[in-house]
Amino acid sequence: MKTSKNKPTNISTLITKKRKELGLTQADSAKLLGYTSAQFVSDWERSVSVIPFCKIKIYANFLKTPVSILIEALLKDYKISMQEEIKKS
Repeated sequence: MKTSKNKPTNISTLITKKRKELGLTQADSAKLLGYTSAQFVSDWERSVSVIPFCKIKIYANFLKTPVSILIEALLKDYKISMQEEIKKS
């Protein structure tokens, strides 16, 4: 899913793309955020879990991306998820 400006709307796609553009590993990201395992970042990039809100600003700075872009992507994912849940019920 892309916006009209060709920006990824999915948070996992966005953070993966930005991390790779900077030539960084998942371990690099995890270490910067204070985690001992790259599994956290892997889970975020595979949409298994969500970046803790308290880490968004740090991660946005690390990825050289405005905080608002990460939050917008998170909110879009959340909205889609809620819409899917409503359809199931």
